[in-house]
Amino acid sequence: MVEPWISVDRIYKSYYDNEGQGHTVLHGISLQVFPDELLVILGKSGTGKSVLLRHIMGLEVPDSGKVRYAKELTYKGRLKDLTISMVFQGGALFDFLSVRENVAFGLHAYNERYKVFSQGEINAKVNQALSNVGLSYAADFMPNKLSGGMVKRVALARSLVYSPKLVLYDEPTAGLDPMTSREMTQLIFRLRKEQGIGGIVITHDITLALALADRIAIHHQGTIPRIYTKEEFIQTNDALARQFFAGQYYEMPIKEG
Repeated sequence: MVEPWISVDRIYKSYYDNEGQGHTVLHGISLQVFPDELLVILGKSGTGKSVLLRHIMGLEVPDSGKVRYAKELTYKGRLKDLTISMVFQGGALFDFLSVRENVAFGLHAYNERYKVFSQGEINAKVNQALSNVGLSYAADFMPNKLSGGMVKRVALARSLVYSPKLVLYDEPTAGLDPMTSREMTQLIFRLRKEQGIGGIVITHDITLALALADRIAIHHQGTIPRIYTKEEFIQTNDALARQFFAGQYYEMPIKEG
């Protein structure tokens, strides 16, 4: 049996306002992510999908429950640096740094602590990451010169520079026009096919989900009531799943090669 790379075991998370009133965002969520797969977490906006992703990344700690990682991703029981990376929804670029400097930022921070990369190695990693997303020509651009789609691709390049085993994508097509959304979807597909980079994609976009997913998890009111294969999801009559189809199933064609 294949060991999952990530296991989320009944995690709960609540947030409290200044008056001590609590709001539970994650209600005992459990799921597994297996090597080389793309798991899509599909849900409406504002339902806590990004909160779940931050817990998987280790950026937040659950009130209860655990996130476990396979030995390939860990060192002495803790998540290794550089094995999982995340593409934030808004890009999260530093507006005072160039594209090249944004992509290199994490490597420089890592190097200050561990001293493992030469400047030449960092430059090579940055150049390769920008090439992977088709932005070699924009290395010296500043963020205010980038389109929305370019910002998303720079953020993806920054995640790829670590050569991660998994990438967590937070709404990778949010705010993009249909053509740019399609290009971003094809880029994620190609990275998975050519480099074996799997991960988790959270989205409310049914077209993106059907284009990329091996499995689809429905996120509803802080829970994941069921996880489907793509084929099961297409065929199910479950009301939570059917609400995303808007009356007609359409799968975005993906170019091979």
